[in-house]
Amino acid sequence: MYLPFVEKLYSINIKNMKNLKLLFVIYFISQVNLAYSQEINIKSNVIHLINKCLKTFKLADCKITIVALETVQLEEAALNNYPCQSRVLALQSSLIMSMQDLDTHYFDKSILEEVKDFCF
Repeated sequence: MYLPFVEKLYSINIKNMKNLKLLFVIYFISQVNLAYSQEINIKSNVIHLINKCLKTFKLADCKITIVALETVQLEEAALNNYPCQSRVLALQSSLIMSMQDLDTHYFDKSILEEVKDFCF
């Protein structure tokens, strides 16, 4: 017994499966790109926050920077990127020491360069 509508239905499902696979691949690629762009955005924001803190040495700006650096430090530790993580920790420490005496600004800028080299 020949049922043309069943054949037509089957051919539509195969086409839909191909389209579904294609949509899944496109979705997966877009999510990977989104995650990567968010990581780049977070790191560029951290650099901006560091520069703002170093420029103004305002307590509020530096506190925000330290919290952002804590996020980067935890992420890098989770990725086993210990060279970066330890330098971010050193940068946080240097910022905290600078915040203790906002008039003397004894911030070691070489730590910032090392963070840029090892993390960004």
